[in-house]
Amino acid sequence: MQLILLKSRTLLLLIMLAAVSGRLLAQTYVGNVEFTSQSALNSWESQWKTVTGNIYITSLASDVVTSLAPLQNITSVGGAIIIAENHSLTSLNGLGRLESAGMVEISFNGALNNLGALGALKTVTGTVNIVGNESLTTLTGLATSLTIGGDLTIRNNPILSVCNATPICNYQRTHPAGTYLNVSGNAGMCYDEAFLYSACNGPLPVVLTEFDAIGEGSSVRLSWATATEINASHFDIERSTDGRVWQQAGILQAKGESLQKEAYSFSDNYPFTGENLYRLRMTDRDATYSYSRIRSVYVREAPAPAYPNPFSATLSLSSHHTGTTDNIELTDARGKVVYHSDGPAPANITTSQWQTGTYLLRITDKQGLSRQFRVVKAE
Repeated sequence: MQLILLKSRTLLLLIMLAAVSGRLLAQTYVGNVEFTSQSALNSWESQWKTVTGNIYITSLASDVVTSLAPLQNITSVGGAIIIAENHSLTSLNGLGRLESAGMVEISFNGALNNLGALGALKTVTGTVNIVGNESLTTLTGLATSLTIGGDLTIRNNPILSVCNATPICNYQRTHPAGTYLNVSGNAGMCYDEAFLYSACNGPLPVVLTEFDAIGEGSSVRLSWATATEINASHFDIERSTDGRVWQQAGILQAKGESLQKEAYSFSDNYPFTGENLYRLRMTDRDATYSYSRIRSVYVREAPAPAYPNPFSATLSLSSHHTGTTDNIELTDARGKVVYHSDGPAPANITTSQWQTGTYLLRITDKQGLSRQFRVVKAE
């Protein structure tokens, strides 16, 4: 009898679990969804709470999208939710229960004036793009606990002037390594990254009035000026080829305290061949910082660090390096140091006794910045 009761209870439990699983499955839409008209949205079945793929909302028909109310039960989107080119959509009401998404894009919605309906959105694992919304004025209303795992772009929203919502400022201060903040072409304190910094953190330690980058043969000369400096520490000169991964090209100490114009210059003798992007990271003495706008310079051919390559009896160092370096080191393929010098680099290194093969040349300049190059010893 006890065995029969146990089997009955087990069967009942399995039936209950199956019922719960069935209800959950019935609430999940598997795949992508595309809405190109209001009538398409109105036909959406309210039972769906989760969409595993992407949601596209774009007005392509005369029956334009004016309301997202039919989506009011959606809480999770596994892929991207893209709301683009809906010129009669004034709000995102209907997404008030959305808690997570893989990516969010809100772009070119001419009548959209706020994002307040996204107050429940707590997690976006990928990028967030807010671009080209002509009537958008503020980002307030976003969930204070919203975290963004990818890049954040807020660009070309012509009257957007309030960006210092809590999640935006949190991202500005501590966005994940390898991600990129792009703020430009907006209004007021959303105009660019520097204005956003001020809106989130208070006055900048440095007010930058000029910043230029000019190619000079195989090197690049950067110059900038400040109108005021308050508690300023230093400038990091950063260089990139893609706008995502940045390297420090140099560092200059700031004047620190100044209410008059101060001018600075720096020569990058080691640019990359092709397009080089430059920006300044302006750091305060309390370690807060902001970025300048980005400048671009095309270098037709960056200087070779050493020649000839392959080499034979002698390896000569480029004139860019002789007399300007603090350390030269060459190691063979096994990591053994075969040459080392401190102080100004010599013009030539005798290599006749070296084995043929590939060597790693490490050049460290007087600012402590190192670059590595591969050179080959021929027969």
